[in-house]
Amino acid sequence: MSLNTNKDFQILSLSGGGMRGLYTVHVLAELEQSLAELHDEPDYWIGKHFDLICGTSIGGIVALGLASGINARDLSHILDSNRLKIFPLEKTNKIAKITKKIRQARKGLYSSEPLREVLDDVFGNMLIGELKSRVLIPTVNFTTGSVQVFKTPHHPDFQRDWKVKAVDVALATSAAPTYFPIHQIGNCWYVDGGLAANSPALMAIHEAQYFLGKSSEQIRLMLVGTMGAEKTADQSSKLQRGYMDWGAGGDLIDLTLSANEGLHNQIAKHLLTTERFLEVDDVQTADQSKILALDNASDDAANTLKGRAEARAQKTINNLVYREMVQYQALRPEFHYGPNKNV
Repeated sequence: MSLNTNKDFQILSLSGGGMRGLYTVHVLAELEQSLAELHDEPDYWIGKHFDLICGTSIGGIVALGLASGINARDLSHILDSNRLKIFPLEKTNKIAKITKKIRQARKGLYSSEPLREVLDDVFGNMLIGELKSRVLIPTVNFTTGSVQVFKTPHHPDFQRDWKVKAVDVALATSAAPTYFPIHQIGNCWYVDGGLAANSPALMAIHEAQYFLGKSSEQIRLMLVGTMGAEKTADQSSKLQRGYMDWGAGGDLIDLTLSANEGLHNQIAKHLLTTERFLEVDDVQTADQSKILALDNASDDAANTLKGRAEARAQKTINNLVYREMVQYQALRPEFHYGPNKNV
């Protein structure tokens, strides 16, 4: 395996998508398993190939997990085994649907406590500054009304984020309105980073160029999506009757995530050559779109996501850009502050 000569810079970008993040992490787990078998290394960690790991919402949680040194196979198992705890199944009768709409419009469908419990088990009290890889995790600071990106201390200007717990960053970036409550860190309140950048690929390219001095000719980026579908209107009269009839605002959130993800990915593709950009994702079929909702953690949905992920990973293994990327090994990142300070 060739080593980093400081000429190249590789990015792993993971999109948001709620429960569909099982597709994302399972793709990575399948790729990692193939590499483990190829190199006869049972504990193989796919994160070793990337200088920067970025993610939004569920992608942010996976990015933090990878950057902490947990391999993708373990992360896939954690998400799969806890999916019904995070997104419990609900009744589907008429009264239950009405109650769900009211709850979604008032305070969000789900409590964040089950997710926090899972994250506590994964990260404990780990700080951003204790991660093994550079990370970039978008959120929206509701207190200031602006995008806030949590980062490891990989630049002299990044003096504060390293003190924040990984659990808090994970809860902030995944606090999707109408699904989960907003999350407080210090005296500020945060909501899902997907409202601004459901795909952080464009932000990651900017990070590499502006803060780390890399040119587009040096950057390679692998983007792993969540099988998201473009959210569109069905032209029905309910669109004129307000948000209670239009998914209690949930459909508007889905539209925001879908639209900005497509825009960011398209610009990211334009910034890098085809030899340096790899998009790993799939399109839902009409039948699959009926069950692949952001919050559907059913066995049918999970098996569909994992099945599509396995098929996509098999195709990706033979992709020439991917083969070149896994011949590269990232050097230890330079952190300027915190317990992993090395400059």
